[in-house]
Amino acid sequence: MTVKTEDLLSEITEALYQKKAVLLTGSTGVGKTYLAKRISEQLSKSEYSCFPSSEDQRVNVEIISCHNSVTYEDVVGGISADTESGKMTFEYKDKILLETVIKAAEDYKKGKGSKYVLIMDDLQRNDVSTLVGDAINAIGSEGKKTKLYLNSGSAIMVPPNFYVIGTYNATEAGAIALSSDLMRKFYVREILSDIEYITEDSEAENAVYYDKVRSLVFNYLDMQYRLSTYNQNRYFLGHGYFSGDNVALKIRYQLIPILKQYISEGILDRAASESVRLLEAACIKTKTATPKISKKSSFREYKNGVTATRFIAEDSTRKCSSVPIENLVGRIIDQKLLSDDQIKNAILFNKKVCYREVEVGGVTYLATLIANNIQHNKIRRSGKSDGRCLYNGGTILVDDSEHYFTGGFHPKDYVKAACWENTESYKLGESFGGNLVLFRIVWQYYQALINAYSQYLKNTSSDEDKKKLLEYIKNEWESFLSDFKKIEPKSVNKTGRTDSDWKQEEAGYNQEANEKVRKRIAKLSVLWSNPGDVITVEDGSKIILEGVDNEMSDSIYKEYQEAMETLGIKQMILQGPPGTSKTYGA
Repeated sequence: MTVKTEDLLSEITEALYQKKAVLLTGSTGVGKTYLAKRISEQLSKSEYSCFPSSEDQRVNVEIISCHNSVTYEDVVGGISADTESGKMTFEYKDKILLETVIKAAEDYKKGKGSKYVLIMDDLQRNDVSTLVGDAINAIGSEGKKTKLYLNSGSAIMVPPNFYVIGTYNATEAGAIALSSDLMRKFYVREILSDIEYITEDSEAENAVYYDKVRSLVFNYLDMQYRLSTYNQNRYFLGHGYFSGDNVALKIRYQLIPILKQYISEGILDRAASESVRLLEAACIKTKTATPKISKKSSFREYKNGVTATRFIAEDSTRKCSSVPIENLVGRIIDQKLLSDDQIKNAILFNKKVCYREVEVGGVTYLATLIANNIQHNKIRRSGKSDGRCLYNGGTILVDDSEHYFTGGFHPKDYVKAACWENTESYKLGESFGGNLVLFRIVWQYYQALINAYSQYLKNTSSDEDKKKLLEYIKNEWESFLSDFKKIEPKSVNKTGRTDSDWKQEEAGYNQEANEKVRKRIAKLSVLWSNPGDVITVEDGSKIILEGVDNEMSDSIYKEYQEAMETLGIKQMILQGPPGTSKTYGA
């Protein structure tokens, strides 16, 4: 315990002894409940006793969690129903507040040095005046002969060995203000977040984390919360999260959800999302996320960091080139807006993107955008001499198994988007348009996003930003579809011309159409943005591009279990849209 903490304990304990009631205020994590319990322990010292000569200096502590379902009948007293011999009877019973006052009064009359402390935790969640009602005189009696009248009509004195400690967090959403009459009964002590409360007992790393979080809150605090330095300090998350061991776990599972709540409530600017994401990443020392497409590099180095400019520049002029397709898939993987399973199911193995059928040696091979080693080796050897094989494109590792991209494309192989929804089989040696494959990849990419956001919003309909983002994605897809259908090569006049002349002209027109396709794909703002980037929607408002995770692996659940055991957390909330196995995971 630091010197500053010891001084704070001494100050508040003395105030409690004199005033009989203290109210601890402050933001989340400053240790209000912890201090309330420590102060109760301090009262056991003889200098705080009404009868110093008594050997009994015990402190009896009762705690009331003042959530909004707690009523007067639960705290002070009320009618209770009992069943005896098949008959229901109703009788009045004193509850925790009156019971504690009565016990304290009995010990005081007997000259015992025992004390009774009632901790009323989280007073911001209930109307305290309604909660305690006519028993309000039991709070802050200051040793006066204040009487409480019981149901029987008799009255008892609130003794000087009865104390009340309240905790209150004004920064919590929906906090109920305390009346001035009630506040006068307390010694009010605000606890501000301060690293000096923990630095003597903590690792240097903890202070580093504290500074990072404090800077994050300060930099992104909305203007309405910057009215004064005092007001800003109220929103700095408490030093309690940074004390002791396992600080990274505390930040990840206790503090970061609060920061995200601050963003959703407008306390922090939405631009803080990326900083919060980076902070969370820094706390993950052992990665236990859903396995990526490959434990190795999913793509060769040249497929990492594909930009819109690079996508346009790396042309399909080479015979049978699949480079634009590989670049587009590489971009989607690198973006990380879709999960690996979504990429595999919606694009790589989706028949609606590319579906080819070939019979070799009496065996029919069905292959999608990519094929494994067996398919590639069998099918490729059966190709024609001109190189129009099914699979001769680049390679990609999927679940540590090497796969090959479909090939067989010529620059002239342009297919208009009229057949964009069709699922067809393409025989060996048939012309197959690379532009149509590019188009179908984009189509399935947007469809996967739309499905993911729609599923998410079924259970989280209040997320207005996600609604706007979903609408933006839908509109961008519809605009792209409309523009793509208008792209097609110009017609070529063959009459009276040599083959070389009109074929050269046709090649030029096809190349022009190919370039238009890639340039239109390069204009897709969602595809070429990264999570955390700001997107301006139709109404002029700005939203953060964020993904929605609809899957959680068993490794994640194991990690949650370990976090609960390590931190001693007895409860956890699993959040997510429908179908994410929250109940199964619990």
